Amino acid sequence: MVSSRSFVVSKQPSLPYPCKRPLIIKTSTQFLVTARFLVNFQELRHRMKVSFKIDKYPAEIKGYRRFNLLGSQEKDLEYTQCDGLAVEFKHLTLKEQRAGGGGKGSKGVNEGSRSVQEELHIITLMTQFSYDGVELNIEATTLPFVVISNQSQFVRAWASILWFNLLSTDPKDVAFFSKPPAAKWILVADVLSWQFSCCTGRGLNADQLQMLGKKLCGSVPNQDSTVTWSKFAKESMPRVSFTFWEWFDAILTLVKAHLENIWKDGYVMGFVSRSAEDALLRTRQQGTFLLRFSESMRDGGITISWVDHESDGDQN
Repeated sequence: MVSSRSFVVSKQPSLPYPCKRPLIIKTSTQFLVTARFLVNFQELRHRMKVSFKIDKYPAEIKGYRRFNLLGSQEKDLEYTQCDGLAVEFKHLTLKEQRAGGGGKGSKGVNEGSRSVQEELHIITLMTQFSYDGVELNIEATTLPFVVISNQSQFVRAWASILWFNLLSTDPKDVAFFSKPPAAKWILVADVLSWQFSCCTGRGLNADQLQMLGKKLCGSVPNQDSTVTWSKFAKESMPRVSFTFWEWFDAILTLVKAHLENIWKDGYVMGFVSRSAEDALLRTRQQGTFLLRFSESMRDGGITISWVDHESDGDQN
């Protein structure tokens, strides 16, 4: 039993870019997967061959795409000083199976209306353990990942990876998005703050999270408030043509690219509603200004508001 559980994936499928966002693979783009055998018998090196298969146990879902996984089909477990017995499959690529022999413009075998971002896939690595009279066929599986064909799908795919890893109780549940569960707001708040902390070095405070919670929950959230997957990443927000996640991720990208230093120093309040902004500035002296994120720009924007007293004493 120890041996059967000692074969593990040590590096999940990931593209070389962007950083810190694994488990999203683009078709025809190279990626790698590595695995380790934790029982460190050096005499087993070059005696255990490892092969792979994508979607060995596919989801029975209409429209579920099928892929060919291209690359070296079999490799030996080799001994390394750092990882012990390990195998690394480099230069793997995915190619979608096509009907009628393929060809440009052909349709997928199981093409349907299912969203790419809601489709999960798994790679299974297989080997045979044989030692001291014990023989076992053992497997290691990757975490579920999303396969995209266009870089424009990357943002939505990352939302799926977050939601799955936040809520799934089964790491092999590729049918998770057939009926995705709602999430407690307090869990979603932690994820949103973590995204900023991970990418920019500064997380979100209680006031910023409250503003985001009102967008997702419709009112000031409490510990019992929940957020649905649809509200998080599928439905457009009121009065705009984009989802909460598209808006949030665009702001994160904006901060990382152009505002990281002043964000980390606390000079950007960022997530502040227009009504809260008015209340904050109403009693401030002339010249006071506030930086907040635009709520109406899909690709991320910063709004600057300031206090300017008219000659008659009125404040603008």
